[in-house]
Amino acid sequence: MSGWSSEALRRSKERQKLKAEETAIALQDKSVIDTHATAQGSALRKVIGDKCQEFNAEPGCMNSLSMVESEGVLKVSCPDGPGIVKLVFLKALNHIRCVGENGARIEGEYDFELTKDHLSAYLVDRTAMSVNLEDIANDVIEAVLIANGR
Repeated sequence: MSGWSSEALRRSKERQKLKAEETAIALQDKSVIDTHATAQGSALRKVIGDKCQEFNAEPGCMNSLSMVESEGVLKVSCPDGPGIVKLVFLKALNHIRCVGENGARIEGEYDFELTKDHLSAYLVDRTAMSVNLEDIANDVIEAVLIANGR
């Protein structure tokens, strides 16, 4: 082997090793995000469901709010009104889209970002600001109530 070819082989092996390390890190990061996105998506559904139940338990508000989920789309509405908020959980992208319809004025796009230590993930809005599940749930409920004149 010539000096050039052994040096080229060494550089090639270094690049392959670096690529393998980067791939392993990327797979680990994806796993962390997937796990946390699933957990936080479930937590958001629970918070919204709890808030619907809490509101419905108020005097004179029985069955005022409804929450139904089908195929990754959570719909929050008032059974007797047109306003509706949909939260679309795009699992493959670890993304949540929130959109109001029929007079419900709300819109949001949320993604998951890794913490600096890459051991956890948190929800951020389009401005990369961390968001609280409770705040999203409150905004969803308020948008539905306002759109339906409540």
